[in-house]
Amino acid sequence: MDFILGGYFLINPSKRADYMSADLVPNTIYSVSNCICDVIPSIWALDWVQQRDESIKRIKSSLNLDTDDFFKIEKWVTTNFNKNKTGWQNGFFDKETAIEFHHTFLKNNKDIILLSIGLGSEDLDLFFDEEKPQKGMGSYLVYDVLKLKNNLAPTNCIGYDVLGFDCGQFHSYLCNGLQKDFNKEFDMKPNEYGFFDKYELAKTAADYVLDGGIGAEPALWQAWMVCKYDLD
Repeated sequence: MDFILGGYFLINPSKRADYMSADLVPNTIYSVSNCICDVIPSIWALDWVQQRDESIKRIKSSLNLDTDDFFKIEKWVTTNFNKNKTGWQNGFFDKETAIEFHHTFLKNNKDIILLSIGLGSEDLDLFFDEEKPQKGMGSYLVYDVLKLKNNLAPTNCIGYDVLGFDCGQFHSYLCNGLQKDFNKEFDMKPNEYGFFDKYELAKTAADYVLDGGIGAEPALWQAWMVCKYDLD
């Protein structure tokens, strides 16, 4: 089965939270979910977005940015958003733009990593039906990138994630505490990155959540392939 590219994301990996079982969750977690990891940049970097003061304060502290650094990022992101190189709520349309952003603003931050995600071709129609932009409203980056229908090669695949798409961003099975349910129901255990090694298991788990087998945040839960790239 083909996987269709859903975007590129720069993330700052997070440490396993105290409430997560060390038996089921690795110490360091990768995720394109803002619930788990900082996805950089996000809507806090668009100069026309309101009510972002707290987000700006937090991200400046997290990335060790001074005010001048932040304004440079804000200008770059807003300009490239208008060029359809970045999108709502976060992410990049292509790998080259993501690498350009990293090399321009975050090159000295060795923690940042670059991921891409891909949706199985069998799940595309459901995504497009559920996430079609309402009349008069803008669309989301993930929707727009999927619409291009570019195949994502599995060369750099590091696993498959169970993600719930909602209003332009993702929830993770981890922020819903579903790892224990997955382990109990399907004998699933995340790999060293927090993903699952087999697509079939991730797909089974995602369908189980979507069908209401486990209580989780209302979202479009699907299995996504995740790839990682060198930023050097």
